[in-house]
Amino acid sequence: MTSDKPTATPSSPAKPVENIASKGLTSDEARSRLEKDGRNAMPDTSVHPLRNALAKFWAPVPWLLEASIVLQVALHKYFEAAVIAGLLVFNAALAYLQEGRAQATLSALNRVSP
Repeated sequence: MTSDKPTATPSSPAKPVENIASKGLTSDEARSRLEKDGRNAMPDTSVHPLRNALAKFWAPVPWLLEASIVLQVALHKYFEAAVIAGLLVFNAALAYLQEGRAQATLSALNRVSP
């Protein structure tokens, strides 16, 4: 039979979780965890915006779409090629904008945290 109560965290296996949650960490415990694990922060993963935009075209799914564009042009089906190209660009733009929003959110969180 297993207990539903969590008993320990990986960084401090000797202390029960409910004690930490109800009372908080002591200053000494917080300092030792900071020295051992470092700050609770995300590393800066931002890259040049142009490189980031071009990276949206360099993956297996965009490669398939690009190959289908080439095939459609070779078959003289220019409208189909244009539709596929439009979808490819739309998908890349959407991914670029979503990633930009995520980066902006991380930047805002990093500015707020001490």
